[in-house]
Amino acid sequence: MKLFRGVPLLVLCLLVLGCQDNPSSKTLPAPVVVSNELSQKDKYKGMKEKILEHLTVKEIPADFPVYRDGETQKEYKIRTMLWAKENLDLVKPEYRKRVENFQKK
Repeated sequence: MKLFRGVPLLVLCLLVLGCQDNPSSKTLPAPVVVSNELSQKDKYKGMKEKILEHLTVKEIPADFPVYRDGETQKEYKIRTMLWAKENLDLVKPEYRKRVENFQKK
């Protein structure tokens, strides 16, 4: 009689174990595709929109400084401001005074 009491419990355990996800049978997520937009953001330290907001052109010029690996935000800003000083005609009038007064610290 004790054997029959254990059988339903054994069957229940096997059913529970059999219904669990098998980690080896899971499908892998699709590979991440880096879009051109993401590459552009990385190129300009995620500031492409902000840069364009300050310029009179619709595309960032080819000679605009790109972010260098390991460069701090401050170092990158200094290089972009120095570029802007040399290219004031591409800076919107409302930002020119700030660029002209910028001093590397």
